[in-house]
Amino acid sequence: MTNNVFKNILLSVIPTVLCCCSAEKKGETMTAESNFPTSVLAFDTVGHINADSTNPQFRYAYNLILPEEGFSVCADSIRLSMIAEATEVYTKDIKTARQSKIKSLAVQEDVDVAAFKEQFESPSKEIPCEYECKADKVFENADIYNSVFSAYSYMGGAHPYSYADFRIWDKANAKRLVIHDIFVDDSESKLTDMILDSLCKMMDVKAHENLTDAGILDVKDVAPNNSIIVYNDSLSFNYKPYEIACYAVGPIEVKFSFSDLKPLMKTDSPLYKLADKEKE
Repeated sequence: MTNNVFKNILLSVIPTVLCCCSAEKKGETMTAESNFPTSVLAFDTVGHINADSTNPQFRYAYNLILPEEGFSVCADSIRLSMIAEATEVYTKDIKTARQSKIKSLAVQEDVDVAAFKEQFESPSKEIPCEYECKADKVFENADIYNSVFSAYSYMGGAHPYSYADFRIWDKANAKRLVIHDIFVDDSESKLTDMILDSLCKMMDVKAHENLTDAGILDVKDVAPNNSIIVYNDSLSFNYKPYEIACYAVGPIEVKFSFSDLKPLMKTDSPLYKLADKEKE
């Protein structure tokens, strides 16, 4: 029960903060920068889930590598969004965001605290709980910025829980790109079939309907998502534990070359430029 409660807390960390700032500032058109300078924000602290020192303790570690503030409209948008993903607070004030996040982790029902204690011989023994989050850049060129936010937790249950979420940013227009910005409107069913075919190869099964035998929870839930990693010649869709498969399967990355995806891509998408280079 406790693991499920904390898993729900973790999943709520990912807010739908889509920073769609204007590409113009005081009548001046913003141009895409080739590279954003970054800065590191970090803290590591130990506290107690509840005020009573016999209740479980936790260690909270935070390490974000973010675009520097004030560099450009898009860099500021990315920075604020990555801070919000880590702390659930959309603010420049890291101290406030940090305090808010720790406070949210400290909310535990009495029944959950009791469940923690039952796992150990001595009910007064503190249980080491961990929560770590990180953010960084995974890809960048003159047109896009690909960021990642990841989190790890162990709250005294059967196993830890971790996940990663990837986002793509259009630097010229200072907004996050999602599936519908990258692929043509009628592409979802084709992309889904491509993903299912790849999963069959990865999991060594003959047909889509056999994927449930390999740990996929429900084939009907498999679809292209917005957690995308960009490479020079390809991109991948990334699924968290429990998103489409059981925990034992772990995170899943399904990768495709731009040459395979190009027929399904919008020609005005910044990613199409990468796909177009493949013919050169």
